[in-house]
Amino acid sequence: MSLALSSPELAGHRARVRVLGQRVEQGLGQLISFTAVSLALLGAATLLGLIFMLGQVQAEDRLLLGVLALLAVGVLAVAWALNLVAMRAARRAVVSVTARAAGDAAPTLAQDTGRLGAWLTAWQWLSVASLVLGLVGAVPAALLDDSGSELSMPVLLGLAVLTTLLTSGPVTVLNWLILSAVKGFFTRVTCAGPGQSPVTPAAQRVGPWLEFTRVILWLNLGGLVLYLLVLLGIGAFSLSDGGADESFRYWALPLALLVLAFGVLVAWVYGLLIRLIGDSRHFALQAASTLDLESLGQAYSRPLNVASPQG
Repeated sequence: MSLALSSPELAGHRARVRVLGQRVEQGLGQLISFTAVSLALLGAATLLGLIFMLGQVQAEDRLLLGVLALLAVGVLAVAWALNLVAMRAARRAVVSVTARAAGDAAPTLAQDTGRLGAWLTAWQWLSVASLVLGLVGAVPAALLDDSGSELSMPVLLGLAVLTTLLTSGPVTVLNWLILSAVKGFFTRVTCAGPGQSPVTPAAQRVGPWLEFTRVILWLNLGGLVLYLLVLLGIGAFSLSDGGADESFRYWALPLALLVLAFGVLVAWVYGLLIRLIGDSRHFALQAASTLDLESLGQAYSRPLNVASPQG
């Protein structure tokens, strides 16, 4: 159904796009800051831990152990750094899309969305590569299995590959589909204009995937809270039962505080991601509706209920 809108309504659409774009930009900024601080803390903790660890081993083993530790941490640091750069690219793309949909100048729109699209494509293929590496790794794991299983080697290999596919395959497929929908939205925004296809269908395709991701995050957060409560409950029961030794009693309170602090930090990150994804969904729908109104002279479909996005 088409619905002609007036200029004041177009101004209202643009105002909502600005608000939503700012929310997404702020959320990405917080996530970028958290990642940068975490990366710095990881480097400092690695250096201190390496110094302590090397002081506890024989002199002839220090070089090999140090190289292996630095290699492992280096891979992790590179992954975090790439995440940081990708999030910065996402924030730049959101800024440009916000400017374009709000009627402001967006001279770097194509460049910013193209850069983000390249990162999303890289992430898709990285997920596929991880699945392939998992399948390759399952083969030697099955060959080296010395558990005394009576199954033949072909059956063991088949089970190992099937287990990897069942555990990692769905994640890889979902990751590919979600990122493809996001890329499709940014590509459609870049091409938006008179005579072009409407943007709203692309936003409507990405919306359910973002909502699905939010549900998964809520379930993960609930599982984490339940796990921490069980962990703290077991510790409290051990203390009240009187069976705990003196050293456990001494460290019980610091450990409980550490667990709570960790839980609060992770819950904050989950909350940030859940809010960010919700705002991103509303932003995509509102930006698409506004761009279609501007280029087509009318809304592509019925007005979207995104005036007061709360996730």
